[in-house]
Formats: sequence, structure tokens, C-alpha cells
Amino acid sequence: MFVFFLPAPATESPAHRGAPRDVLSPFTSDDEYLSPQEDLSEPATPQHGMAGKSGTQHSVTFKAPPSFKVSLSDQMVFEGQEIILRVQVQGEPKPMISWLKNKQQVKPGGKYHMTEEDGGAFSLHIAGSEKRDSGFYTCKAINEYGTKQCEAKVEVRASSGSATLEVVTPLQDVSVCAGEAAVFECVVSGPQDLDVDWMFRGKLLQPALLDCKMRFNGKQCLLLLNSVHEDDSGIYTCKLSTARDELTCSAVLTVHPSLAPLFTRKMSDRDVIEGRTARLDCKISGTPPPAVTWMHDARPVEETESVHILKERGYHTLLITQVSTEDEGQYTVIARNQHGEAECSAELYVEEPRLGASSHISRLEKMPSIPEEPEMQESEVEGVLMPDFIRPLQDLDVVESREVQLECQVTGLPYPTITWYHNGQKIQSSDDRRMTQYKDIHRLVFASVSHSHAGVYKSVISNKVGKAACYAHLYVTDVVPAPP
Repeated sequence: MFVFFLPAPATESPAHRGAPRDVLSPFTSDDEYLSPQEDLSEPATPQHGMAGKSGTQHSVTFKAPPSFKVSLSDQMVFEGQEIILRVQVQGEPKPMISWLKNKQQVKPGGKYHMTEEDGGAFSLHIAGSEKRDSGFYTCKAINEYGTKQCEAKVEVRASSGSATLEVVTPLQDVSVCAGEAAVFECVVSGPQDLDVDWMFRGKLLQPALLDCKMRFNGKQCLLLLNSVHEDDSGIYTCKLSTARDELTCSAVLTVHPSLAPLFTRKMSDRDVIEGRTARLDCKISGTPPPAVTWMHDARPVEETESVHILKERGYHTLLITQVSTEDEGQYTVIARNQHGEAECSAELYVEEPRLGASSHISRLEKMPSIPEEPEMQESEVEGVLMPDFIRPLQDLDVVESREVQLECQVTGLPYPTITWYHNGQKIQSSDDRRMTQYKDIHRLVFASVSHSHAGVYKSVISNKVGKAACYAHLYVTDVVPAPP
């Protein structure tokens, strides 16, 4: 029998053990591998020889890629219970472990606690489980000889002892004048997984037609309509839903129109890339309905093949397809009736096509899924702040097959989580519709937008204090062929 004498291995530093390189990486792709040259200096083949002064005797240890002796298994828990995900890993050198939820990196801290035990056992503990903790969890093991991962589904169900869904104080009818704000408010009670949506005339509330804000702090549901128009009159419904129940309450909004022309929604400046579509919108109240004139740099706007003037009751739109530098300038809407006159203006800026737009979108896709939170003042650290949108989503009118992104900027303490919806259905990040985040800016990026992507998008942000939501409409038009 041959015995090999090897020098005792150097003790691995705590910093190296406790900070696996893949945890520090901003990427969460399943294709992420470590570079042996940059990360591990240990030789790939066994070494042998005489030990030094210590005379320690070692057997040869052969290198091996990671493998799971015990893999993850699916779990079902009730709200409030602790989730514990366990694996047992083997491999030489010792694999480094990272955890992912729905392919996004899980960072230690808060409700997440990661442990390591003897024998290659690793655990992820999630305290006080909530409905939003449901999903697919992945454990990834990496060493210089390969990577291995296993996955399990976790389902968090409502506790049998959850509070009953109930409207404590219902909505009240509201009557205001055009241009004023209208507020609907109700008080509810129910379980923690309570979700709130607002409906107008039986349909999901449309941001393209209403300037609104929605708040929910766990008890109080609030809908704020800014500068309403008589067309906004109708039935508003607060829809409450949980995993088991659904409940609604409704009230009527009555908006009295103004006599003289009044802009209840003014145009805003637009910055459009040459060749794309520009859209200017406004909403006008008045009795009788005012006559409307569009002006471009003090000259009347005339309809052409690329310029369209649209009107739907009090909603007025100027749509310019294949916008060019000649379309740049100031646009003014003048509204007149027998009681008076009103006007509003906005600037249209036309930029040259950006050659780097494609690479910019690519960089967005590679941003960390869970980046660092925005910096906070010391005085705010101990406080809490209701989630809110510093910059809400904006309506977009785009041409098919282009790269597009919906963007919002948020705030809140603790920093809120975000959920995206398309036409009322919750959506996940995918190859054609990717969710990214950089500090307090969230983006929904479309690599090549299509008609199937058109519709109403909702962004819901939430923390332990409450929830807020904003909406935007994505319009997708056909590609206009170039003239022969």
C-alpha cells in the first residue's frame, strides 16, 4: 500500500468562506460560472510528497463537481409559518451555494436567514411566510469543476384562522365640479394577502382616461381622481380579493361640467425619436362642448396621411406618425364656446435616432434583480413611509417590433416590493418582457414589442405600511412601410 504525504492545506479565510463570488455577482443567470483562473488557485490535479515539519499524513482527495445528496422538495405552508428549504451538497473543492427565487437572487437579511451545517448541509429559512413568498426556489452549487442546481415549488396558503374579508365603512357617492379632485374611500378588514383593484363602469380603471392615485394601508382603500371631467361621471367600484374570497363595494361620481372651456387635463412636453409616433393629449370641459383648434408654432394644424386629429367626447388627441424634425416645435390647443376661451401648450422635441438604443436596453436587462436600496437620511432610518410613486408610469404609443420600456420611480420605508400586471393579470419576467430595477427605478423592458403586448399595465408597490398603484396604457401600431 502506498501512502502519500501532503502538506496540511492552508486554512480558508472567513471572508472567503462567507462571501461566495456568485452571491456578490449582479447577475442571476443560470449560465453563470466561476473562472478557475480568477477564483480558485488550488491545482486541478492531486499533489503528493512529504509533509513539512508537522508530519501530517493525508490521503489523496480527488476533485469532483458539485452534486446533491439531498435535493429540495416541494412545500406547502400556511401564512405565518416558517419556510425551511434544505439541501445536502458534495463536491471537491467545497461548492459555494446561492439561493434564488423565481430566478432572482435571494440576499440574506430581514426575513431571509441562510445557515450551513456539517456534512455539506445548507438551509434557507424564511420567517413569517406571506402569500408573496410563494414561487419557485433554486439552490445553485458551484465549484471550479462545474455547477449543479435543484428547484422546488413553495406554496403559501391563507391560514384557516385568517380574518374574514369585510367592508367596514363603504364608499360614499361624490359630487364635484369639473377640474376639481374627487376622492373615494372605504375601510376594510381581511387577511394579509388582501389585494385591491379599482373599476370604472365595470372595467379595470383606465389610466389613459383618468389621472388617478390609489393607496391601501391594510385597512383604508383610497382612490384619488385629479382634475375630473364630466365624462368621468359614473359608477366606481373597489374590488377586494384574497386567495379564497372576493368582495366589492361601489359608489357614484357626479361631475358638473363648466360653462366656459376648462382644461381638466393639459398637454405635457414630449421627447420623441425621429421616425416614431408622437402623441399629444388633453381633456376639455365646457357647455356647450367647445370648438377646438390645434396650432403648430402659431400655424393651424391640418390633417395629412401622417397627422391625425382625434376627438372622443371631451378627450382630444393629436397623433403624428413617422415624426420628423419638421414636426418639432410648440403645439397649442385653443378651445372656444359662447362663454369664453382657454388654451394650453406643449413642446415637441424630435431627437435623431439613437444608434446605442439597442445596447442601452441590453444593459438594462443585465442590471441586478435585487439592487441596493436608495440611500436614506439618518432621520428616516427609524421611521416608516407609505409607498408612493415619485414618477409614475406614462402612456406609450409605439411601433411594432421596436424596443420599448415602461418606467416608474418609487419611494417608501421599508423599501417597497413591486408587482406588474397586464390587463389585470399578474406577469413574470420573461425573454420578451423583462423586469429590471436600478436603485429606486423599475422598468418593464420589451425586446421587440408586438400587438399581444398592448393594453393596460399596472404597477403595484407594497411594504408593511401599505400599497400604492399606478397604471399606463401601451398602444402598439403597425409598422408603416416606406413609400416606394
